[in-house]
This record gives sequence, C-alpha cells and structure tokens, in this order.
Amino acid sequence: MALSPGQPLAEALGLKEPGVVAVAGSGGKTTLLLALARELAAAGQKVALTTTTHIYPPPAGLNGEPWMLGRLLPHSHELELRLRPGRPLVVAGGYTPAGKLSGLTPEQVEALARPGLWVLVEADGAARRPLKAWAEWEPAVPPSASWLVVVAGAAGLGRPLDPAWVHRHQRFARASGLALGAPVTPRALARVLTDPEGPLRHWPPRRPALCLLNQTDAISPRQQDALAAALSQANQALPPQAPRYRRLLWGRLRWGRLAPLE
Repeated sequence: MALSPGQPLAEALGLKEPGVVAVAGSGGKTTLLLALARELAAAGQKVALTTTTHIYPPPAGLNGEPWMLGRLLPHSHELELRLRPGRPLVVAGGYTPAGKLSGLTPEQVEALARPGLWVLVEADGAARRPLKAWAEWEPAVPPSASWLVVVAGAAGLGRPLDPAWVHRHQRFARASGLALGAPVTPRALARVLTDPEGPLRHWPPRRPALCLLNQTDAISPRQQDALAAALSQANQALPPQAPRYRRLLWGRLRWGRLAPLE
C-alpha cells in the first residue's frame, strides 16, 4: 500500500464540490479539519470551520478571532463580509468555561450552509485519545452534511483497552467483544467502526461516508495488512440497506499523505 505524496486531501477524500463535511472519530480529526480548511482556502475556495460539540480554538493566524454567534442564526450579509479569500472563517457559539469553543446548533449550521461554501464540522470529541467508541448522542452530524469522514488512530492498536488509550472504553469493549485491559486488535477496531450503534448509526445510506485510518506509521506492515483486511471484511459484511463506507483510506495526516486502503 503506497502512500501518495502531494495529493490534495480533498481529492484523496473524494470531495468534489462545496458542501457540509462532518468529521467524527479520534486520532487526527482536528488535524484533518485544519489541513483541509487551509488547503481549500489556499485554492481560492470559501471555507467555514465549525463544530457541533466543543473544540479547542484553532491556532493563531488561521483567520483572526472566531465569529461568535451565541444563539443567533448567521446573517447572509455578515457572513459574506467575514469570508476572506485564502483564509478559513472559524464560527462557534461562544467560549466554554474551559476555554474551548462551543458548538453550533443544527439550525445554525443549516443557516450557515449555502452554495459555494465549504462548511467543515467537527462532530464529536475523543479527549485526545487515538481510539474511541460512540455514545448514543454521537456523532452530532448536521442534517445538511453531504459527507461524513470517520477517523481512527492506528496508534491505539496493541494498546490496552483502557481510558488512557480509548475514549468511552467501556462502550468500546461492548462493541468490540474485547475484555477491558486487553490489547486492541485490528478486528476489534473494525467491529467498533462498523458497529450498528457506532459512527454510522444515523447516517443516510445513500450519502458517502469515508473511513480514514490515521497514524499508520505507528504500526508494523503486518498490522497494517491485518487492519486493512479486517475493516474491508467488516464493511462488506454490513447489511445491504445499512450505511457503509464508500471509501477506506489510510496514511499519516501530519505528513499530508493518504492512500486507498487495499
């Protein structure tokens, strides 16, 4: 499985025209969102970066101060004034007591979405762990989302199934069949990513979903092959009418390299 150097992220992900892109999971979600926002903006696209949960403020210089909506809907005229060529616009509800940005409501995301604008949405949290399982309210995907990208950190493979490596570790254990404290296997991760109560639970079957396995430099080629086989088999075994991943990718986001998972 060869990585493709220099391939644009949007091209690798199959994102062909502006719309709402929801990103869920762990082990590289924020890295993907920031890299994609910068790439699209540098190509002259209009980009808004937001969340339906809580996120840390993006690095200084991304686009000045975030636009805080509070409970208000974004006004079209003000949105156009704030969108600047070459710089993504960060939009949030406000600041939390912990200093994070609070998320937008589904209604606010709906009002933000418009033709010609990329709206990149972080749709859940992972407490900075490489792996996670999903609570019943996750991911918080806005109804207008055209794509869902689910990220998982391969650095969690072989690590113990405990809170240090897995967010919502007890749910992960139930979905995977692993015992708490047992090493996380490729098959266990594949089960969680394709679980009926997992990240695809509310996703419309006809809309494209993608799975991105990040941090693959942290595992051996043998583990990479086992993970590719396990996820491909689990995805193909999903019922015909169930949502499934249309594209499986792997790579290292910090290097800007992705490739199809074979």
